[in-house]
Amino acid sequence: MRIPIKGVKTFHNEESESVYFYNEEMLDNGILIEESTLLLHDSVETMITVYYINKVADIELDAASYIMYWGELLEPIQTYGIIKNIYELYNENSSKDFVEIMYNMSSQSTSSSMQSLEKNGREIFNHIKQNFEIVKSNI
Repeated sequence: MRIPIKGVKTFHNEESESVYFYNEEMLDNGILIEESTLLLHDSVETMITVYYINKVADIELDAASYIMYWGELLEPIQTYGIIKNIYELYNENSSKDFVEIMYNMSSQSTSSSMQSLEKNGREIFNHIKQNFEIVKSNI
C-alpha cells in the first residue's frame, strides 16, 4: 500500500518498477520525482530521483537528474518521508531555488548540457524527457 501525499498524484510504471510522483504544476515547471526498485544480482535497492527540464518560453534548454537516495531497499514509511520532504521543498521554494537545493542535496547529478560529447548530452536529455512523456501519456 502506498501512503498518499496530499497534492501529489502517482503513476506506477510496471514495466520499469518505478513510481512517479507529480502534479500538474510540477509537470508545467519541468519537475518529476521517481522512485525505482532496482533488482541487482545480489540485492534489491531503492533509488529516488528528481528530474528537471529547464524551459524558457516552451523551449527546452537542458535536462538534469538528481539522485536523492540510492541504497538499500527502503521501508514504505522511509520512502514516504523522503518524497514528502522533496515535495515540501518544491512547495516552499521557487523552481530555481528548488533545483539548486536538489543539486546541493543530491548524492549524484547529471545534466545534458554539462556533457563534453553532444551525443551523450542528447542521450541524457532524451532519457529524462522520456520519463515525463511516460507520465503525461498516462494522465
